[in-house]
Amino acid sequence: MDGSNGANSEIAKAHGFHGVALLNTYADYPGEQRENITRWMPNNYSDPWTKPPFFEQTIKRNISNLKPDDIYVNDIEVNFQGDPNKARAEIKSNNLEMYKNPGSFQDVYFKEMAQWFSLPLIWTKQKYPKTKVGLYGVQPFRRDYWGIVGKSILEIDGAHEYDINLWKHIDPYVDFYTSSVYYFYDTPDSYYYLMANIENNYLSTRKYGNKPVYAYEWLRYHTGNSLLANQEVRPELVEAMAILPFFSGAQGIALYGWEPQIKQAGEHPYANLKLFVKSLKRLEPLSSIITDGSLIIDKNASQLWNTKEPIIRKIEKSKNECLIMAVNPWQVEAASPPVKAVCGENEVSVKMQANHITLISIKNGVIKYH
Repeated sequence: MDGSNGANSEIAKAHGFHGVALLNTYADYPGEQRENITRWMPNNYSDPWTKPPFFEQTIKRNISNLKPDDIYVNDIEVNFQGDPNKARAEIKSNNLEMYKNPGSFQDVYFKEMAQWFSLPLIWTKQKYPKTKVGLYGVQPFRRDYWGIVGKSILEIDGAHEYDINLWKHIDPYVDFYTSSVYYFYDTPDSYYYLMANIENNYLSTRKYGNKPVYAYEWLRYHTGNSLLANQEVRPELVEAMAILPFFSGAQGIALYGWEPQIKQAGEHPYANLKLFVKSLKRLEPLSSIITDGSLIIDKNASQLWNTKEPIIRKIEKSKNECLIMAVNPWQVEAASPPVKAVCGENEVSVKMQANHITLISIKNGVIKYH
């Protein structure tokens, strides 16, 4: 998104990129935000049964004003009360009298909250029935950093119980999942953070079927880190953005950009955009293995993060055909010690170059670096 009135989007499509229709679902631009749903809601909203009188009107108007693209994303970033017990104490409604059992209330609470997200999805599908529709904001596994690093799998699952209870009521209405992995820090930890968030969204949704996960990325650091806010991501992390998602369960990448300073078609908003595309092209000859193969996760990214181990992932197309990815985020010297990887009956020694990503295909014992 920039100030070129869509000219750069057309150039991107001409280069093979697909488009995303990103809807600010709760906003009210025509009414100068007088019927903005987010502004109507108190912070940490606890009563999903009470919606503003303009809820449906605002959303349907927005849907009508934004035409579909290759995929359609409802951007809904709101802050609900995640603790049902606190919500129950705060809600002043006769609807709750029937829910004397706390367990029963928890389920109906999350089911009602889910409608704030599922109804826009339903209305989008009604308007554009052939369009693939999803959400940004709420996720099956919400974006996390400090809740993952240094934590056990049990602690991570416990911290994200809210996501599970909410998402099961939303899942029937999405065609794909988004995993937001904007970088916050310029450290080796960012490799594991990116993989852990995508991986947890991927693994937590396989019980619902095989809908794709798309990693949401930006070539700038998130504004949540005031020291790095809006600065461009360094080259090594750009390479990781392009490659690691496909070894974490993602089937695609949505590259976000908010660059209002760009006014002319063909202006380059990022110094490392070419590097990002070049890194993606490394995967092009390997696309059949990535698409048709099975991702093997021997050790969760969060565990690798805790122990600061090199990251080794394998996609297995058949018993003797594999794609192996390896990187040591902590290695800054010219060369890293080799690591072992197995494909069927073949064990290979994978050479790594500093903190860059190594890609190896193996087919019937023939090894090729990419």
